[in-house]
Amino acid sequence: MTMRVRIKHTQGMSAHLSFFIMAMVAGAPPLLRVAAAQVPPYSTIVNPGMRTEEIQQAINSGSGAVYFMPGLYKLTGPLCLNSTGRTYVGPGSSDPRVGSVLMQTSPPDPITGLGVPVFAVDRAITSVTISGLAFDGAPGVNARGIGAVDPRQCHHTGDPNGGFLFISTISGSYFLTGLAEGIDIPMQITAIEGNHFGVDSVNAGWIGSTHRHIHSFYAYAPGQTTEIRVINNTFARAKGAESVLFESGTQLEMIGNEFQDNDARTTLQINGMLQVVLEKNRFERNSGTYIIHFAPSRHGDQLIGNNIVRAQNNFYDMQLNDFIFTIDQAGGADVFMGGESGVRFTHSDGTAADLTDPSIANSCNAITHAPIYLSTIGPFNFADYKARNPNCCGRTETTPCK
Repeated sequence: MTMRVRIKHTQGMSAHLSFFIMAMVAGAPPLLRVAAAQVPPYSTIVNPGMRTEEIQQAINSGSGAVYFMPGLYKLTGPLCLNSTGRTYVGPGSSDPRVGSVLMQTSPPDPITGLGVPVFAVDRAITSVTISGLAFDGAPGVNARGIGAVDPRQCHHTGDPNGGFLFISTISGSYFLTGLAEGIDIPMQITAIEGNHFGVDSVNAGWIGSTHRHIHSFYAYAPGQTTEIRVINNTFARAKGAESVLFESGTQLEMIGNEFQDNDARTTLQINGMLQVVLEKNRFERNSGTYIIHFAPSRHGDQLIGNNIVRAQNNFYDMQLNDFIFTIDQAGGADVFMGGESGVRFTHSDGTAADLTDPSIANSCNAITHAPIYLSTIGPFNFADYKARNPNCCGRTETTPCK
């Protein structure tokens, strides 16, 4: 039996969608009847045949969950998320034949070059869930997936300091290579879980000169990047400065993520964060002298470093890297490492990779009376590590670490 369901407009009828499908397939086999009964009720359903303005109108006039039906959405402007407690959901695929791919085609700002986001936020938005959607951009438009914007882009007053997400979740979504920025918005108490960054654009895998996965920095107030959990995501094919940047706040947890084949100057850039946990992440075939770069916050003249950084049970493939991490000493950082493992600390040309560079390792020397930037809290498993002291500060170490 073949069943076709076509839904053109959505408001006011989606709550009865599962009942409607059940009535159509009442004579279907039991398995199909069960699957149809599990179609959840959405307050708003949109489809690729709708213009950007129509989708925005449906979002504005509805409440609760917004379901994006499968297909390719060629947007001509941002979709503004302007209310709290909403869910934006799709089927969970980057293939427009079965998933919902939202592609921004609007050109960037002619002065700044900043791209238009697919989802735009111009105020503090609370309790938002974004799940199962794919974000992409047309070639050359510097599109962003989820981004903070000036309120004028959303045609209302908003917050003059721009938007940020609060107590929200981004999960099971796809951020394709057509984007210049995946998630480009300040966040507080937000979970980023089970997403896929760096998946091929629907435009034949197109990728621009810049492709960054996450950038969270609230320029108007220090210390606001707070309680962020980044768990079980995949990050690939970043280009430019870094794959992920978090800046100025407290309690950043990055657990169980995979960073592979990123072609950025560094993979993780962490600036001025307090209480950072890096655990059970895998770093493989990423470019850059350093995999992780710790630096002070850029808030004016405040040189706020990173305090209490705990890195444990991570895996590093060092074939393209010289050091796991470095620290800008103007701000400093206290790094605790243990249970780490990795391969290719001896490169094919005979050079050796190390935990950190000599300027940082030398600061562990008690004779210099410099701060102790690195402490080891457990054994390492680096089979081909050739530095002088594998469980201390590396080949430049002259005295025991503290």
